[in-house]
Amino acid sequence: MILSENLITLCNTGQILVMAVAAGRPELWGDGSSALLSPTALRPAFQPVVDLDNGAVVGFEALARVGPGLPALPPAEMFAWARRAGEVSALDWSCRCAAFRSASAAGIRPPLAVLVNAEPVALDSGAPPALAPDVRQARRELRVIIELTERQLAQEPVRLFRVVDTMRALGWGLALDDVGAEPASLALLPLLQPDVIKLDRAVLLDPTAAGHAATVHAVAAEAERTGAVIVAEGIETWRQAAMARALGAHYGQGFLWGRPTPVPDVDLPTSTLPTRPPAPARAGRAQTEAGERADRPRVHGTAELTAHIEMLFALAERDGAGVLLTDWPDPAVAARWAHRLRHAASRCAFVGSTFAARSGLPRLGVGYEFVVLGPAAAATMVARPTDTPEAWVVSASYRREAAIAAGQRLIRRTTPVIASPVVPGPRTDEQLPSRVQHL
Repeated sequence: MILSENLITLCNTGQILVMAVAAGRPELWGDGSSALLSPTALRPAFQPVVDLDNGAVVGFEALARVGPGLPALPPAEMFAWARRAGEVSALDWSCRCAAFRSASAAGIRPPLAVLVNAEPVALDSGAPPALAPDVRQARRELRVIIELTERQLAQEPVRLFRVVDTMRALGWGLALDDVGAEPASLALLPLLQPDVIKLDRAVLLDPTAAGHAATVHAVAAEAERTGAVIVAEGIETWRQAAMARALGAHYGQGFLWGRPTPVPDVDLPTSTLPTRPPAPARAGRAQTEAGERADRPRVHGTAELTAHIEMLFALAERDGAGVLLTDWPDPAVAARWAHRLRHAASRCAFVGSTFAARSGLPRLGVGYEFVVLGPAAAATMVARPTDTPEAWVVSASYRREAAIAAGQRLIRRTTPVIASPVVPGPRTDEQLPSRVQHL
């Protein structure tokens, strides 16, 4: 990961937590260049985040807005332009540093938090040198937390978790935005282990709708397990605020307490938004591969192992909310199960395979690894070859903590599998090595 020297200096101080919020997306200006990337183009708006018990302000979310004198583009259009122009990283840093400058000028100081959006691609590339003074200013004056949105979770998991690992190593906090809008967020929630979980407004409006009850249950369970705090978004009435508390939210955000404004009211009664860093995301190899993950090993024949793998597929697909991660022994086996993986991807929130990330290098004899994780399902399985043909030493566990630990390690090497409606089932191929003919 490439980080500017100034950003590294900022992170090493441990003085800020970064919490990104959905910034926006720019559009092309008439002359073909973006005025949005100039230092004065952006003027963020701030919306308070409050304690639901007493209404005290705990922080402000910085929302990307265009400054005076420029066409009023919605954030989505701003970043749509940035993607077409290849300027996502530049615009994202411009939005974030504009938020830093405005928050500092408005007098937002700790313990108040400044919630700022971040794109993983931008964090992965580091801050532009021209914005280093803004980063240094944030280091001196602000408490920031970085928020990631649901849509980013399943697109580039390797990059996402590289950024998450770096933030954790540097002492940054992590928030996950709009939870409940996409199935992938629930599936990957225990792997990300955010400090702050933000419930999507749709969950608040109709918590009994299909899928919303599962969202509330999964978020509450994650908060209880890790100590994460829950923020409900889009609250407009006192009745909705009461509903948010009933759903387990500790904090709220919405028009009930104020619309976004360039000049936040920092004189309101304040409190502190706690951040409770969960356990380190990466567990040691000895722990995850031996004691944490494996029950008593058993020897399986090829047919038994195939049946076990099919059972894990069925477990992941059962409620459509699972994450299925796989590690294959060699290219032939990976190709043999490709149709089955694509079918699973059409039913699961996320399916990832590590073999595609290995640039085609064979790993003959290494064996299989499966991780299934969902709101109501958790399983791991490791199969290692033996000196006897068609015999495998299989270790399995159905403990949730074991599945989370294995999943956190495995997802950092996965490539997303593209969904397909093809009917599942391994194909027959007499040309495959005897060890894998039936797998």
